Amino acid sequence: MQLIYFIVGGVCFYVLWQCGHVWLVLDAANPHRRLTHFAQHQVVLIALSALFCIGLCVVTVLSQECGYGALGRWWAMFDVFVCIIMLAQLKNLKLSLSVGRHG
Repeated sequence: MQLIYFIVGGVCFYVLWQCGHVWLVLDAANPHRRLTHFAQHQVVLIALSALFCIGLCVVTVLSQECGYGALGRWWAMFDVFVCIIMLAQLKNLKLSLSVGRHG
């Protein structure tokens, strides 16, 4: 069961990498397509949410060591749901930047 938390943690790190990709690569490569303040805040919120999910994975693994297995399964489902939402938001943001909608 702990393998799923490492997978969720890996997906969260992928989300963080995508945040960096949107923030640094697309913003720096296209100076006429700068991220708006709303898009900047959205990327920061997604990055903080990914860090929160990584923290939840660590807490869940530690709580399983203490005997709270049922709680861990609910956190894992929540983490997967949040990661899917974050990836969808990042893909939409990258798409809007690529077509020139300025985030």
